[in-house]
Amino acid sequence: MTKHRNDEQRKEQICRAAARCFVQRGFAATRLLDIAREAGMSKGGIYFHFRAKEDLVPELLARGATRFEARVGREVEAGVSVADVLARAVRAHLCGIDEDGCGTASLAMALLSLASYSESCRSALVQYERRHRGVYRAICERGIRAGLFRRARADELAEVAMSTAHGAAMTALLSGTRIDAAAAAKVGRRVVAFVASGDGGARRTGKIPPQDGTASTVEFAR
Repeated sequence: MTKHRNDEQRKEQICRAAARCFVQRGFAATRLLDIAREAGMSKGGIYFHFRAKEDLVPELLARGATRFEARVGREVEAGVSVADVLARAVRAHLCGIDEDGCGTASLAMALLSLASYSESCRSALVQYERRHRGVYRAICERGIRAGLFRRARADELAEVAMSTAHGAAMTALLSGTRIDAAAAAKVGRRVVAFVASGDGGARRTGKIPPQDGTASTVEFAR
C-alpha cells in the first residue's frame, strides 16, 4: 500500500512538472531531462514511469480533468451560487487548481498540434474536451433552470465558456505570458456576464458587472 501511494505521489509530481514545462516551454522544446529537473528528480526516475514525453499527455489531461470535475463538485456541494460556480470553473480551467498558470485550457492549447500525428494524444484531447464541456453543460443547465442564465441550450452556453477559456489560453501562449489568478478570474466574470439572462439573471446578485451581450470570444480573452 505504501509503495503504491509513493508511486502515485511521484507520478503526480512528474505530471505537474511536465504540465509546467509544456505550457512554459512548449511540447517540442521540452525534454524528459527538463521535466526531471522541474520535478526535482533524476531522469531515470521519470523514465521508470514514462518512457517518452508523449506518454505523459493522456495522463496529464486525464488528471487535469479529474481535478477540474472534483473542484467544481466541491463548489456545488458547498452551496456556491451557480454564477460563482461558473466563474470559478473558468478560473480553474485557465490557471489551474493550484493557480500556477498551468490550467488544463493552457495545457490543451500547448498540446493541440499533437493531434495531427499522434492518435493517443488526439484521443486524450478529445476526452479532455468532452469532460470539461460536460462540466460546463451541467453548470449551465442549473443556471438556465434557475432563470439566471439566458434561455438557450446548455450546450451553446457551455461552448461560450469552453471557447473563451481556450481563446484566453491561446492568447497567453502566443504572447509568452502566464495567466495568473486575477486575469483568469476576470475572464470568468466576463463569461458569466455573457451567459446571464437578458432580464437581469445573475446580475441581480450585484456580483457580475453588466457586459455587452454581443462581445466576441476574442474580446473575452483580452
